[in-house]
Amino acid sequence: MSRDSNWRSNSKGAHFSRRRVMSTTAGLALAGAVGSASTVSAAAHDVEIEYTGLGVGATSTGDNNVRSSMSIDIAVSGELDLGGDTETAIRVHNLTAGTDLTVVPEGDRLENVESIDLQNLYNRGGELYPDGDRDLQIRVAGEEAPIEEVPHEVDGDEDTFIGEETFSSYRVELIESVDDPTTIAATDDQTFAIGFDRPPIEQSGTTGEVELTLTLPDPVDESWYVEFGPSLGADEGFDVDTAEVPNDGGSVLEWTVDLTDSEPGEYDGWQVDIYPSESETSTSDGILRMFGYFAIDDDYIVVEEGPVDEPGQEIRTAEREIDATTVPAGESTEVTVTAELNEETEDLRIVETFEPAEFAEISILDDSGATISQVTDDSDELAASWGGVEDVTITYEVAIPEDAEDGETVELSGTVEDEVAGLEETIGGDDTIEVGEVDDPVAEYADPDTGEVDANGMLEAAADFRDGEADTNTLLDVAAAFRSGAPVF
Repeated sequence: MSRDSNWRSNSKGAHFSRRRVMSTTAGLALAGAVGSASTVSAAAHDVEIEYTGLGVGATSTGDNNVRSSMSIDIAVSGELDLGGDTETAIRVHNLTAGTDLTVVPEGDRLENVESIDLQNLYNRGGELYPDGDRDLQIRVAGEEAPIEEVPHEVDGDEDTFIGEETFSSYRVELIESVDDPTTIAATDDQTFAIGFDRPPIEQSGTTGEVELTLTLPDPVDESWYVEFGPSLGADEGFDVDTAEVPNDGGSVLEWTVDLTDSEPGEYDGWQVDIYPSESETSTSDGILRMFGYFAIDDDYIVVEEGPVDEPGQEIRTAEREIDATTVPAGESTEVTVTAELNEETEDLRIVETFEPAEFAEISILDDSGATISQVTDDSDELAASWGGVEDVTITYEVAIPEDAEDGETVELSGTVEDEVAGLEETIGGDDTIEVGEVDDPVAEYADPDTGEVDANGMLEAAADFRDGEADTNTLLDVAAAFRSGAPVF
């Protein structure tokens, strides 16, 4: 815009422009005492100022870029009067560009000022608004105190907020006497991004995990901490987590977000914050905040309906149970393998292997109607298959040779396989049969001389059962031996 028509000369030759400021756009703000930045104040004044946080505005430009601009909130503590016969003004320094400007409130004197809102002193491109376009908004102390709209004058470099770099260092001061200024209070120097253009956010997809990309005009310092998440007040359907954005010191920010739990829609309730470090992430530390709110063109994160996840085929059970894991030489035990799937399959297989080979004799007792079931000649493998089934069992016998020695073992291992779904599950449960003599629990209750179970033995077994020292099968076997009167050894 032409500055000639908007700037005028006063008697001292300085250029001034009267402007109005509203709080709905970007700018500088002086607010009530909040924040943590250190301050400087003259001994004659009990006033301090500090940064309290960031506001942001965004709009579209003609080239389909999104123009963003930060507002810098300043907290004031102590007694401060503005306007009228006071000579207090606000000076803003762009330390990176070496420019500054002074804002002088006019109108009636306002006492005990609590906040000064300089938002929209400039537009989102960093350009100062034209003469008489805006008013300052000043709030004085008091719970129900109204916001006063106050005219003001601006003197200094009109391009203070239009630096050549995206990120500039700023300092805000309260000064007394524009002609012979004395600093009353000053903030720390802090970096902010004011008035820059960026392309809308980009995304690699609209369902599940997608990659998001934001491109800035200048690189982000590698030491800074960048964070993405939903904005305050974002639509409930936008269900994403707040997470760190990788920062390699470049101007392109790329990160992954999971849209699985978000409902289909277009969401502008996202934000990306840049802070000096991971340990400095309070509002007063912020360097830049970008989000989709207020963007006229497409600056949304789009979510579409994803494919419905149908439960896939799975093997739910693959278990082996051995009736007796200790078997005397010359005797046998039964083994049952159970397989269960979540849905029917046309090609289910069970394969069992036995080591050592040619030691025990394996024979199938029940194969649940298998299409085929067989044991190798060396008795080192058993295989069975079924079609059109969801669950099956196979029972087989393992016979220990008569010349086997105590302590020898048969190791069992196997798999349940669904050839159609390409699934394979290792069979769990019992996996070892050991050769050895098995103690007869009934003999414990027999008379040591006759080997018979008498009334005393029966009563003892009943007492052990009540105390949990004998199981049901043992009690029943003792009762059977008592009734038969035959010796058990």
